[in-house]
Amino acid sequence: MGDMLYTVKTDIGWMAVWADDRNLLGLGLGHQTEPQAVRALAKKCRLLSSDPPWKDRPHAGWQDGLLQRLVDFAAGQRTDFADVPLDLSRLTSFRRRVVEACRGIPFGETATYSQLAVRAGSPQAARAVGTTMAQNWYPIVVPCHRVIGADGTLRGFSAPRGILLKQRLLKLERASEGYPAPSHNV
Repeated sequence: MGDMLYTVKTDIGWMAVWADDRNLLGLGLGHQTEPQAVRALAKKCRLLSSDPPWKDRPHAGWQDGLLQRLVDFAAGQRTDFADVPLDLSRLTSFRRRVVEACRGIPFGETATYSQLAVRAGSPQAARAVGTTMAQNWYPIVVPCHRVIGADGTLRGFSAPRGILLKQRLLKLERASEGYPAPSHNV
């Protein structure tokens, strides 16, 4: 089948999913229109084709389950993405460790960039962790929205609406868990 591009409309906007038979290759979220989601993901992941491969509905395989889970997550349902296979072959070993450490941040919780650096085995690399999160090809599945500044503030988020969307994702998770919003205005 090769790699294909899928789209789905959610409560937080259109999402585009780039996947092959075995792995998630990229994900974009929070767009107002389907074409915006496709263009943004193609640019972000530097898809080689000017006309990305497109999978018409109905979808087949593991991608269907992922699309439904993304819809559920955006609707505020507790959703786990730990089993979603990722293609990490384009990442350095440091970035792979950061991605895996980020995937370990529990639903509804946060970690600082420094804490993530420690978890990735590079305690002095908080800035490099920030760069890795800013270039995350798999948002939500690799929950970079759960990574916050050392002072508890929300820092950049590359999706449309930036920090406002990051805040909304954290609120969705906290509400799903029945927790009050955290004190740092999430």
